[in-house]
Amino acid sequence: MQDPDDFLKAQAIALRDPVDPSRPAVIDVAHRARIGNDWFYFASRETREAFLREPFRYATLLSDPVDHARFKPSKDSPKAQRAGIEFRFGSKATRAAFAAAPDSFYHARGQMLP
Repeated sequence: MQDPDDFLKAQAIALRDPVDPSRPAVIDVAHRARIGNDWFYFASRETREAFLREPFRYATLLSDPVDHARFKPSKDSPKAQRAGIEFRFGSKATRAAFAAAPDSFYHARGQMLP
């Protein structure tokens, strides 16, 4: 898996801060957060921390790691933890499929998750 920072920079993709859309996001590791397979970038560490306190206020859509469908997450969305990453799912069925074989659905930097 290519580092998302490198990809975004190579493609000259500009992003807005999801907490404060009037500000451009900084594309680097200190200004990003992750929920499952979705990456979010922020203008400052303060807006990153605000996002992490209330991610479902700002993350309007997420990608289900099993079927890749986009869905509106909530505090009640099925979830799982794997290698320190929180994954959210669009349904209990995709959560069950992930639990049965998580390495089939996610690889970190080309390596299988522990």
